[in-house]
Amino acid sequence: MSNPKFRLTSVLNPLMGGVLLTAFSAVLVPPQAAIARNAFRTCDYELAQMGISPEDRSRACGTALYPKDISGCVVGIVNRNEDIDPLEALSTCRQVRRPLDLASCVTDINHIDESDAIASTVLETCRRALLPRRFAQCVVGMDREMDLSTQEVMTHCIEARDQPRGFYPDLSNVGQPLAPTPGAPPPLQPIPGIEPDLDQLGIPR
Repeated sequence: MSNPKFRLTSVLNPLMGGVLLTAFSAVLVPPQAAIARNAFRTCDYELAQMGISPEDRSRACGTALYPKDISGCVVGIVNRNEDIDPLEALSTCRQVRRPLDLASCVTDINHIDESDAIASTVLETCRRALLPRRFAQCVVGMDREMDLSTQEVMTHCIEARDQPRGFYPDLSNVGQPLAPTPGAPPPLQPIPGIEPDLDQLGIPR
């Protein structure tokens, strides 16, 4: 016959083990790991490290589709470009579709020109670029090969066109009569009072 105390101990041991494991896990897991499990908390935490006020953090993180991308954009810009104010970086990161690409664009261009005067210009120009990473590649590549200022190179890259202007047809004159082809005979005009013979022309009645 089995011992009741043994059976009770067999039941309690797994339960106690689970409780102890949970307690130890809570102690061993650092706060940063717990924050990383929630995108909105991550956004708030990272922006707080940048000195952003609670009101601005709440507005930026709460309205973002991907909160961690917003905070990651700000952190990436400010940590590598100390001349850019965190609030200015946050405002710009919220205006683009790809915040992390924006941060990469700003950082890459500032590596070739670290002057204070151009930092905000780089931020604004990367914001205007449709493809920030490609724009940065254009600026970095041309800056190394040409004797131009970074500002001039950015101006050329932001105004670049992917297709030649004559590749697509000009549709501005749609609906207007076609101009006659040079050297072509003039169109035949009907003679008043004479109807054309449709059978002779091969046109079915």
